[in-house]
Amino acid sequence: MNRSIYFMICTMSLIGVSYFMMVRSERQTQMAIPEIHQFMEKRTEVVKTLLYIAKQKIKSKPTEAAWAIELLGELRAIEATDFLLDNITFQNPYVDEPTDRYPAMVALIYFGYPSVRGIVYNGFKRERSDLEQKLMAHVICSVLGGGYRNRWEVGRRLGRLIIQEHLRSANPPKQVRERLIKFMENYFPAEKPIKRH
Repeated sequence: MNRSIYFMICTMSLIGVSYFMMVRSERQTQMAIPEIHQFMEKRTEVVKTLLYIAKQKIKSKPTEAAWAIELLGELRAIEATDFLLDNITFQNPYVDEPTDRYPAMVALIYFGYPSVRGIVYNGFKRERSDLEQKLMAHVICSVLGGGYRNRWEVGRRLGRLIIQEHLRSANPPKQVRERLIKFMENYFPAEKPIKRH
């Protein structure tokens, strides 16, 4: 990877959205439109390159693939959601911290709500292993709970509501529906009523 792409990745991760916030007046906005288009074109090129690296190196050079996946997360490259869901169990072999061991899961958490939508709408078109489901539930609880472990109960409740709403309104195919219901029952159980004495 050449230095200019690496510099662009670092710059984009540091300034990201704040670049657009600096442009304030109408005149400055009009002058900045070509720069914004260039920025977006470069971002698209960088995301495609990172996705290519991740796909090509995931088996042969896992540390390079993990690096590319982490950068996809930092860039909030939601166009990589399907790839990340398919590789959510990929482990970085050189990370000891359990929460960082799965770079695709971490990247999906960075994406925020679009990853929750991706999981609910597209995540169960095929059968998923227990580990895949556990990691997807972790993403949903983390995103909907605001990233705080002590708010995961909020994430669980919201996750259940979102899945129920999807099942009711989108009417997915029978197999997908059954997989989602099983997922919801395992990881987003209904609240137990509070017993009053």
